[in-house]
Amino acid sequence: MRKALWLALLWPLSVVAAGDAIDQVRTWLEKMVSAQQYLNYEGTFVYTSGPEVRTLQIVHSFDSRGERERLTELDGDGREIVRDDTHFFTVLPIKKLVLVEGRAATPEGKAEAPLERGFDYYDFSVGGSERIADHRCRIVAIYPRDAFRYGYRLCLEEDTGLLLKAQTLDRAGQPREQMMFTELKLPEHISTERLQTTVHETGFAVLESPAVAGEDSPFQPDPSWKLSELPPGFTVRRNEMRQIASSEVPVQHILLEDGLASVSIFIARPVPGEPYRSGLTTSGALSALSFPRDGYIVTLVGEVPPATLEFIARALVRERPAS
Repeated sequence: MRKALWLALLWPLSVVAAGDAIDQVRTWLEKMVSAQQYLNYEGTFVYTSGPEVRTLQIVHSFDSRGERERLTELDGDGREIVRDDTHFFTVLPIKKLVLVEGRAATPEGKAEAPLERGFDYYDFSVGGSERIADHRCRIVAIYPRDAFRYGYRLCLEEDTGLLLKAQTLDRAGQPREQMMFTELKLPEHISTERLQTTVHETGFAVLESPAVAGEDSPFQPDPSWKLSELPPGFTVRRNEMRQIASSEVPVQHILLEDGLASVSIFIARPVPGEPYRSGLTTSGALSALSFPRDGYIVTLVGEVPPATLEFIARALVRERPAS
């Protein structure tokens, strides 16, 4: 890690001792997670990933009906995502299609704060401030200690902890991806109308994915898929079957996390006549790697360096039963 480059990029930051930094980062990230789930907010933000730039509007509410959110693209194909505590609704205007997918329940209705694990794999800095969308925000910087993960520069609203700006940074300290609010309001109440889709019209087809996860499902993850080794700090957080609304084939989903970064492994039988692209692709901070293995199509996706996906791909094996 070329720490001087990080410090130059993140200046001015008041770098604190390791133990104090961890405590401060934990406090700020807990505020961030709480704000993203429980706070009422609406605004416009710009998302940049490599050469791609998109402008989106978000409306988020938490009240007696639970957590609800509407996310709308203001450019491009104008797709929209509406979610509540149990479902995702993705509206695709060009295809005149609405995809309905179940949303996994969060234990006790509360999201887990980042970095509950993985403190051995990141360094931290807290301090300094910026003004984003007419709100003061505190800078939190997270530096990776190895090449298996990216670094982050976050700016959290001073009073609430809401994330106003986020950069994903490579080892040279250069942004791979960025999100930044350009307009933000924190109303006490958000009407139900503001949380409903704005583009769903008559004539749209609805494609709903059946729920396949759970002990009572006829589809269970194949236990023969094993990881002989994991990148340092990563653990298996989930191994389940999923039915994606846009696919007729159940998919085995293995989720790996280090407390901040995550990688999803999707394993499915190939669909006759349906092409797929083998190889590695990257876009901003997102990397994806697809390849055939033992009669299956495996796809790895995560906001991690490509080398991390390649490491996991080499470690993924399907154990054959003993004869």
